[in-house]
Amino acid sequence: MVSESAFLFSPTVNLITQFIYSNYLSIENLAVIFSIGFVIFNAKGKIISWPLGIIGSALYIWVFITAKIYGDALLQFFYVLMGIYGWVQWRSAIKNDDVLPIISAKLSHLLKYLLIGLILVPIFGFLLDNRTDSDIPYWDAFTTVFSFIATFMMAKKILENWLFWIVIDLICIFIYAFKGLNSTVLLFVIYTLMAVYGFINWKLMLKKQKQNA
Repeated sequence: MVSESAFLFSPTVNLITQFIYSNYLSIENLAVIFSIGFVIFNAKGKIISWPLGIIGSALYIWVFITAKIYGDALLQFFYVLMGIYGWVQWRSAIKNDDVLPIISAKLSHLLKYLLIGLILVPIFGFLLDNRTDSDIPYWDAFTTVFSFIATFMMAKKILENWLFWIVIDLICIFIYAFKGLNSTVLLFVIYTLMAVYGFINWKLMLKKQKQNA
């Protein structure tokens, strides 16, 4: 027998779901605001970027599931986890009266990251194509796989993460335009510009870091 609390719980869940769905665009816009905050402060090397990014990514999980961009929805969950990891990494350095140093990856390491991505993209794309109703499985797979790699590089403060992001963000602009996510298109235009700024700024910070060593 179903309990009385279950009868009360089900309508409540339905009301919450309907509210979220009816406010889909406002949730997208809120996710955009937090995500812009993340990329601006991260490009400046500020630790506050990570909690902002965690909130933005959590909101985007719903946005992308609704838009049937499942790879990006999974990616946002990963961003939440990596946001926690990056926050802990940077906070640990601050507690030790230190700053996590920026490093420039060797060409061999960059080629390794690229090769890993190119191997995983068709595998993940195949899964999205055959296991979901995604209409852009391989493009979704490309941005998802390389965003995993770029986020790992960012948490490690590898300078070249910004070069990966420039390419990823440009492709995402066309994906989200195709999906009609106009606020997110604007976000990724800003992301692209900030990725260029982030690369230039981190390069200058790396140069200063070497001079002070």
